[in-house]
Amino acid sequence: MKKNTIIIIVMISVGCTFSAQFDSLVLSIINSSGHRSQNIGFEVRRVRDNQKIAELNSDSAMIPASLQKLFTAAAAFDKLGTIFKSETKIYAENFDKVSGEIKGNMYIVGAGDPGISAQRLWLMTQHLRHCGVKSIPNKLVIDNSYFDENAVAPGFDEEQNSRAYMSPISAFAVSFNSTGIVVQPTAEGRNAYVHLFPAREDVSFRGGVATATKGKDLSVSTQKSAANEISVILGGAIKPDEKPKYVYRQSWEPVSNAGESFRVVAKESGINAKFSVDIGKVDTTKAQLILVHESEPIYFAVGGMFKYSNNFIAEMIFLTLAAQTSNSPANWETASQIVEKWWEEKFPQGGKICVVNGSGMGNQNKCGVGQIADLLNYASKQNWFYEYVSGMPIAGIDGTLSTRFKNSDLKGNLRAKTGTLNNFGVSSLAGYFNANGELYSAVFIANDRATAQYAKWTLSDNLISGIKKAIEAKKEQK
Repeated sequence: MKKNTIIIIVMISVGCTFSAQFDSLVLSIINSSGHRSQNIGFEVRRVRDNQKIAELNSDSAMIPASLQKLFTAAAAFDKLGTIFKSETKIYAENFDKVSGEIKGNMYIVGAGDPGISAQRLWLMTQHLRHCGVKSIPNKLVIDNSYFDENAVAPGFDEEQNSRAYMSPISAFAVSFNSTGIVVQPTAEGRNAYVHLFPAREDVSFRGGVATATKGKDLSVSTQKSAANEISVILGGAIKPDEKPKYVYRQSWEPVSNAGESFRVVAKESGINAKFSVDIGKVDTTKAQLILVHESEPIYFAVGGMFKYSNNFIAEMIFLTLAAQTSNSPANWETASQIVEKWWEEKFPQGGKICVVNGSGMGNQNKCGVGQIADLLNYASKQNWFYEYVSGMPIAGIDGTLSTRFKNSDLKGNLRAKTGTLNNFGVSSLAGYFNANGELYSAVFIANDRATAQYAKWTLSDNLISGIKKAIEAKKEQK
């Protein structure tokens, strides 16, 4: 018995020594980088037994930026399952199957599908044509009542620009509620050809883009007038030998974006689409269901959300969590309560997290790196772990990590979610790497306005790489 006690004490002592050495390494890397350690949270754990390898400020509440999406995905997988699909439904009043004309209104009832791209919208209209619809001469009514009327998530109103990552949220949304602007070069000295994808007939263009070897940088933005008319503002140049550039900007008005995009692809599918576009709610006692359009499984959406840190997908999933558990139209307050309650149930000793949205925009979401490490360890034990980790960017290969870790031994090894909020000095990264045949989790958050983003990226890369090398060196010393 005494012999066993001595062995346990020695093992704990050795483990503490190793941990202390790793913590010293962490501080050394941070101090040499010029960062202040109090602005950094960092933790590495061995996944197999949840053993902490290194930690710094693990319990400090910090702004996680897009690492918030890790909570959104895990809660969605737990509560909805990985193969959950939403159903966009199309209803028609007084549909004449002989002539193919919808003599009353047609309704598109949104259900939070984040993946209705130009291609899938075209497929939807093809299926509608297969159901016998040839003409929609009256009203196309968009029913967004699955979510409440507020289209702007908390934290999204802290920036005022037309970037696509700020797009509004709606139950029926086309192309992430963004406008795809295609800039195609022509010949030197001539104007570039600019058009929308998917096409719209109600958007005007102001300015232009030159085709020139030398010139100002390409500038593209969208603007909404007081009359809710959308304009694309153009400037700068594109080189004659460049490939077409695809620039995405928010559409501002989800209903007109959906309706006008639908009009163009409906025409391409052979449907007379002279309707006007309105917003309203279907009365299913007066309208018949003519088409159900299923989304991709939710794991597919999570993959896109992780790879490219897509805020729109995150908020659509976040509100869908609320819509699936409430009889009322979903809103961010209800969704926040659902995710916070889920956390308390799964991590009763994990302390509280503050959740205000699903994407991590703004400075109101708060958690510690230790809580994210808890989440990563929990995820590794779930039957949905493959869907969770496979969606993460691969270091030096794809997604938001495609240009990082290019010359590191973590290239192709580390899979991690990234986060950036320039306005608040936030840079973050969390995911998994392999060392000595073992899986480890790593979490890094910097809340530091005084240092540049590139410096914070370099620090996170150096910390994870340094700990990995130290882990491998420890094995060699045994």
